[in-house]
Amino acid sequence: MDKKAITEKTKVLLVDDKPENLMALESLLATNFDLNCLQATSGNEALKLAAIHDLALILLDVQMPEMDGFETAEILRSVRETRQIPIIFVTAISRDQEQVFKGYESGAVDYLFKPINSYILKSKVKVFVELNQQKQRLEQRANDLELLNQKLHQMQAELLQSRKMEALGTLAGGIAHEFNNLLFAMIGYTELVRDELPEDTLNHKNLEKVLNAGKRAKDLIDQILAFSHKTPFVRKQIQIYPIIKDVIQLMQITLPANIDIQQEIRAEEGSVMADITQLHQVLMNLCTNAAHAMLTTGGTLTIGLNEVMINGDFAAKHGLQEGAYCQLSVRDTGRGIAPEIIDRVFDPFFTTKALNTGTGMGLSVVHGIITQCGGSISVQSELGKGTVFDIFLPKAETEVPEHTNSTSPSLQGKESILLVDDEQLVAHMLAQRLKRLGYQVTTILSSKEALSLVMSSPDHFDLILTDQSMPDLSGIQLAKALLQHKIDLPILLLTGYGDAVTLKKAKEIGIRDCLMKPVDLAQLTKSIRSALNQ
Repeated sequence: MDKKAITEKTKVLLVDDKPENLMALESLLATNFDLNCLQATSGNEALKLAAIHDLALILLDVQMPEMDGFETAEILRSVRETRQIPIIFVTAISRDQEQVFKGYESGAVDYLFKPINSYILKSKVKVFVELNQQKQRLEQRANDLELLNQKLHQMQAELLQSRKMEALGTLAGGIAHEFNNLLFAMIGYTELVRDELPEDTLNHKNLEKVLNAGKRAKDLIDQILAFSHKTPFVRKQIQIYPIIKDVIQLMQITLPANIDIQQEIRAEEGSVMADITQLHQVLMNLCTNAAHAMLTTGGTLTIGLNEVMINGDFAAKHGLQEGAYCQLSVRDTGRGIAPEIIDRVFDPFFTTKALNTGTGMGLSVVHGIITQCGGSISVQSELGKGTVFDIFLPKAETEVPEHTNSTSPSLQGKESILLVDDEQLVAHMLAQRLKRLGYQVTTILSSKEALSLVMSSPDHFDLILTDQSMPDLSGIQLAKALLQHKIDLPILLLTGYGDAVTLKKAKEIGIRDCLMKPVDLAQLTKSIRSALNQ
């Protein structure tokens, strides 16, 4: 409300060229009201005070030297900031009708005639004092409504962004699932052919290159799944500082000489629950972006690590639980991010880099990883001065023991396995790989047919290996139906993407293990042997 701020006391301006009259008038008001009475002994002084104070009323003497009350009132009415202030003329002039009309034409709302009757003074001033107090309350409410409206608009923008990211995540997750099926088949059949060839042949080496390309494609899918919040985390307690050291070593090799790297480490022992590969990816991405912003001008890249307590408004603003957090910061002194695009930096496929130099997926992947860890990431930037990304991850409080197996079971077996997958390419490839290891494999492309087969011959199979995403019955639904009928078969689940809810539900109903496509053959057979040995 700029200069017209709400004050503790209502302000009234008394204007008279005789100080004794001002004192008498203030004394009369003080006995009836709790007012802040300002005094002016000339019209010019009154104009200056009226311009800088929120006045409930001006009691203005008519007869004054240099500038009388009528002239003062006319000037007050001509100025936008003061034209709404009520003016009551105070005069000893007889109640001459012409003079009274002149006063009203000058902008007065009423008259007080000397000698002043205290009762009349009280009744007239009271009206304007109450009107001013009501106006201040309304202005305060208007101010509160404006703040509420701003907060509402901010929440709407955040909701729209959240829905957009959720929709894009669902789309990306679906694409990744289909692509993983194709990639799984491509890698599997390639391995089948490669294993038939001597290692020193050109074809064997060529197929190794195909498999390497497949692994790179798998890494890309993992990035899409991280963005879409579909990555099944392999989370454990890890310290952040060793990752920072690794990233700095890598960056020092590739950065030009005009970019300096500095550290601001205040919590070397700070640890979080996260996937070490993904956290490494987050830091590399942010540092690479920071370096790119300083390529032409040079500058300083600063990586910081600190432990902070988060609560109250800050926690609510960033969607965090209150508690202890590790704060990871990446700051550069580069060109900065323009205000009109800073809200879009986490959007997928948005990039300011030149064509063929950036995909626009990097920061959206970072956002997905940090969100999955229960943390938040924010950005602040100023053109010409640089950018800082702040990441807050919940601090890990207890050590999480790692479970290791002292023995490595044989990957081969002779048991009977029911393989259920509606993707024919994937099903036939998996069957071949398992048969090479000695297993007896029955392939079914329909989850409903698989349910009927197992129900009719529950003792024929030793293990069920099923895909998750299938028409009619999903892998979890198939497993639940079998387990409800007391068919106690070990069941393994394959999935193109495994969100936390799906994986938790699978474990709860009794599925022995969940494996992400494209699954490594050694990992798959190890899981099969473990389930069968149990």
